[in-house]
Amino acid sequence: MRKSPRSGAMFGLAWMSMVVALLPFVLFVILSFFGGLQHGWKIIAISLSLLLLAAPFYIYGFLLCAFGISRIYRSVTKCKAVGSLAGALGAWFLPLLGVILIPVLICKKKFFALLLAICGTAFYVLSYLKYFNILSSVFLGTICYLAALAFFKEKNRFSWKFMIPLCIAISSHLFLMGYHLKLEYDVKDHRNQLSQIIGRSVEIGDFWRRDAQGFPLDREPLKSLIANRPQSYFGEFEYKDAPTAQKKLLEYNKKYPVFVKAIHDFLQLPVSHVAHKMPEDGMLYGVQLPELNAFRETARYLAMQIAANPNDEQLVKKCNNDLIKLRNWLFSEYFLLEHLVGIAVEGIRLNALENILRQETFSKQEFARLIGEPIDWEKSLRYSYGGEAAGFKSVLAYMNTPALWSRENDIANVAVAKKYMPLFMDIHLHRDYRFALQNYIKAATVPSSLSGLEKAKLAEVDDIEIKRNFYILSGMLLPALGQLYIKSAQIADVRQMALLAAEVMEYRKQHGKLPENLSFLPNVPLAKLDHKPLMYKKTKDGFRIFSHTDKGKKPDEKDTRFSYRVRLDGKNETL
Repeated sequence: MRKSPRSGAMFGLAWMSMVVALLPFVLFVILSFFGGLQHGWKIIAISLSLLLLAAPFYIYGFLLCAFGISRIYRSVTKCKAVGSLAGALGAWFLPLLGVILIPVLICKKKFFALLLAICGTAFYVLSYLKYFNILSSVFLGTICYLAALAFFKEKNRFSWKFMIPLCIAISSHLFLMGYHLKLEYDVKDHRNQLSQIIGRSVEIGDFWRRDAQGFPLDREPLKSLIANRPQSYFGEFEYKDAPTAQKKLLEYNKKYPVFVKAIHDFLQLPVSHVAHKMPEDGMLYGVQLPELNAFRETARYLAMQIAANPNDEQLVKKCNNDLIKLRNWLFSEYFLLEHLVGIAVEGIRLNALENILRQETFSKQEFARLIGEPIDWEKSLRYSYGGEAAGFKSVLAYMNTPALWSRENDIANVAVAKKYMPLFMDIHLHRDYRFALQNYIKAATVPSSLSGLEKAKLAEVDDIEIKRNFYILSGMLLPALGQLYIKSAQIADVRQMALLAAEVMEYRKQHGKLPENLSFLPNVPLAKLDHKPLMYKKTKDGFRIFSHTDKGKKPDEKDTRFSYRVRLDGKNETL
């Protein structure tokens, strides 16, 4: 190659292409090594490590290419400075190499080679104009340059050694392209699996078509319900006696008449779901959900009505049915946040019924009918997984939009990497997406016979793997899947606790006092959370039914997550 400038330039050019092609493989190793660092330090460490590792190898190829081109120029000009400058510019800024070769190729009358050189530059230009994948353009442009140089005949013997790094470069690129295709197939297959498991498509287009069939946000009475929602005026379980609740309710009705009217009008509608507006950036995670706060406030209002009128059977039944209807609106939705608010509304309803339980207005059977049939919260949870999966895909789509560049966060850093290493980033993001889908599938297929804690353990996301593989999107977007099963088990247990509290009240009605324990029951229900028997304890003002917490401990008396409290009038109770 020392005797053949053409061979030297071609080997150097192929060598630089090989280094660029191997960078993604090096980056995979570095990401694994620095996986436990914080994002800012990660990016710095990865960038510096990659540069330090690649720089010597790339410089070697650069020097060979620059030296070869400068010697080629010296064959047509006696000015060494021109040759040196041409070699340095051509090797350093490869998009210019085709232009730099034009004078030489014209002098040698190699017009076909001239065309190849121009084509090489054109591929680079197209990539910068984003008409072409930058990595593919680099290889196509390089091949055009190599072909152009091959037509540049010289007296010295031609060397084929450039084929070694070129074959490595092409093989690496083809391998990444093949791996990318496999990942695309994997994520498509995982999406289909998840769709089959939950019973509805997780594709973005199907998501929006289902959503569009709901009740629009800007249609009355939902519009007024949202627009006139006040800040929470009363706590969910703050008022323990009917007179206080009646006073607060009267004040509320006078202060917020428009909102109260909107509540009554909205609850006349048949149960459906809310239709939302697609964000400009197309990301589902950017969808506004203003109805959630309005629904939660509506639930509090209905609960206060029950607290204010515990002896009014018709009103209690109506408010309870309205709360069920409100819960079912959320139960029909597709977002995880809506599922969680649905749990919150159900919790408000069940705890509100404590007010009528202690009044003994309803019999045990009537109270059980108020409680209603158990809800398949895990079905709702699986539906929300579909929405989350569609949301994840919408973020991937957003990665290819110019709007990404205006954001100053980790995603914007990904965008920079995606611009200069698009194939690698596409592979990395697809691996990230595949990991998320695998976790959704795993969480959606846990055996129903297990306890909530067992389900949570099986469904929990592996944070170590996220950090080790630098799954940025999974780290930001994947919810705590295990905790979701705990919350679903919690609300199912509250229902069981309420029914068990009715059994205790029935015992009190028959014996004139509270039981010392639950031995009067043929069987004590098992908590959905841990499959251990629910517990009972008398308190200063009544009693409570409770389970162990998710940490395996007994909750304190003020706990409302793992307990169901019934407050009784002291004058009517003999402890």
